[in-house]
Amino acid sequence: RATLALSLGRCAEHVPKTEEEAQARIWEDILGPLHVALTQERTPMVLRAAIEATTLAALAIARGGFCGPPKTAPPLREDAPEGESLLSCLEGHRDNLVKALLPYLGIPSEPMTEQEETGSPPDVAPLAAPSLRALAALLELPIDLPTELYAAVL
Repeated sequence: RATLALSLGRCAEHVPKTEEEAQARIWEDILGPLHVALTQERTPMVLRAAIEATTLAALAIARGGFCGPPKTAPPLREDAPEGESLLSCLEGHRDNLVKALLPYLGIPSEPMTEQEETGSPPDVAPLAAPSLRALAALLELPIDLPTELYAAVL
């Protein structure tokens, strides 16, 4: 309960004032740390929380009005075309999150090394259902998947 209260306080403290500010900060403040947790964390309870948070974040992006181009904002990157949407900026990041979730579904995101093949596989069964929900939420975003990632998901 204490963590929830502090999390709500942090969210309220850092609410972006404009849609453009939200778009610019969504990877840095939300999706980036979730990616780090999905790829580096090993504690099952923390992993499950990161997976559930990934689901919530993807659903919020899809339903929160950030899917279209900014109304009057400058491009999100200096080299980005004017009017580039949040989704096109997040395309590679969404792909990285999808790759990070695949091992929790029993699908290696990259070929295993010889050392990894001989080690005992982590118990991913308890994380499979929440990972599938997170994957579905990420795939709900109207962004094309690279062919190799599409094949891995299928």
